[in-house]
Amino acid sequence: MEAQCVRIADLICAGHGPQDIVNIIGCGKTLVDNIKTKLDNRESLARKPGSGGHNKKDVKAAVKTSIAENPGKSMRMIAQELDIHEKTIRVNVRELGLKSYVQRPRQLLSEHSKKTRVTRASFSSPG
Repeated sequence: MEAQCVRIADLICAGHGPQDIVNIIGCGKTLVDNIKTKLDNRESLARKPGSGGHNKKDVKAAVKTSIAENPGKSMRMIAQELDIHEKTIRVNVRELGLKSYVQRPRQLLSEHSKKTRVTRASFSSPG
């Protein structure tokens, strides 16, 4: 793409019109116009750097350390901490072969409930 931009810039500097350049190179007129504007404003033809978003972060290492620190932390919480989409976290956990164990709420049994269960189980068991 950069080679094409340089070629378009050379043709503009040589005095060719936008439609001539489109016909010679076979690119869009918008691209030619954008490059002409950059040349008029004395801007660089090089691409701008990326946003520095999550694709620049080392997601796998961050997920691995987060789960190693606290395996009981949910993937949703890890996603919020790292400011990364939850699906990205889930995919990385699966790729790393890890599991994020989250304690699920269970019914607490009092001593009376335990005794009642034992007696009911002994009545229903064959024997």
